[in-house]
Amino acid sequence: MKIFAIALLTLSLMLASPLSVPAEEKLQIITMNFPAFDFARQVAGERAEVTLLLPPGVDAHSFEPSPRDVIAMQEADLLIYNGGIGENWISGMLKSMGTDAPAAIAMMDQVDTVQEELVEGMEDVPHAHSHGDEDDHDDHDDHEHEEHGDHDDHDHDEHEEHGDHDDHDHDEHEEHGDHDHDHEERELDEHVWTTPNNAIKISRAILAKLSELDPAGRDSYQANFDRFEQELKALDQDFRALFAAAKRNTIVLGDRFPMRYFTNEYKLDYYAAFPGCAAETEPSARTIAFLMDTIRKEEIPVVFHIEFSNQKAANAIAAETGAKTLLLHSAHNVSSQEMADGITYLSIMRQNLNTLKEALY
Repeated sequence: MKIFAIALLTLSLMLASPLSVPAEEKLQIITMNFPAFDFARQVAGERAEVTLLLPPGVDAHSFEPSPRDVIAMQEADLLIYNGGIGENWISGMLKSMGTDAPAAIAMMDQVDTVQEELVEGMEDVPHAHSHGDEDDHDDHDDHEHEEHGDHDDHDHDEHEEHGDHDDHDHDEHEEHGDHDHDHEERELDEHVWTTPNNAIKISRAILAKLSELDPAGRDSYQANFDRFEQELKALDQDFRALFAAAKRNTIVLGDRFPMRYFTNEYKLDYYAAFPGCAAETEPSARTIAFLMDTIRKEEIPVVFHIEFSNQKAANAIAAETGAKTLLLHSAHNVSSQEMADGITYLSIMRQNLNTLKEALY
């Protein structure tokens, strides 16, 4: 695999020419997507320098880090990555570094994961992971099974702990008998950060790791986390109040669907053109027609698109149905302008709160 080969090459260069870091410098945190970046800076505050490797405006599914990026990852005090199949190479890199590897957090390890879901009308297309064939790195797969081996248990635990979600799913199947939820084993849905409660879990893991790396800053990190946790809990309560008072319970995306954790958490029904990690492609006429019929039948006023989408499908659906197109932002990355404007995970989700109100009321 090209990226893994680069990682090994840069590792050998580092070992040949070790770099010393002055003790007084801030912790260096490297993050692989916007949620990781924002959670880290919220908890770390002024005691760390947090870097987002994913360039603004770039879809994470198509991002390939440069050799310089890989060196930055290897030299970091803390590396925060998502942990899905598209990042197997990171697990392999860390494993190959042994005791020289930076401290690392895989966000998917911090929460209960679910598989991607194929619902009625949705295109079943290849995934957009662009980091090489899985066959090229069996060792990465083995590492991932070790690192993420509790995901299967999580799925079972989730069924036990969150039985109301399962009940909701069964009710949805009875009420919408045409929902065809694919029971074949599918990839784990990687968009774990899309609920405030998962954001809290991930941020708590960051708190623990920073406190371990920088004991002198423990009180500062704890205070930052406490503030952020309260803001996330308030956001969660606002979402719950919104959905409790809503006149409808179904959203439609003429796009990929990266919000499964969100809809599971708040018991929303959804229809979409593609699963969350699908490769960019044009939906079929059948899918477009199905989504149009759903909007008409259920009198849904909004068809959503996600960030960095070409919006073609959503615009086509809107043109034929009279629905309004709005952005439902998964927060996986932001534009240069949004970054310059100081956007945060909280501000993105509060923007979603407002647009969902328009769709459901």
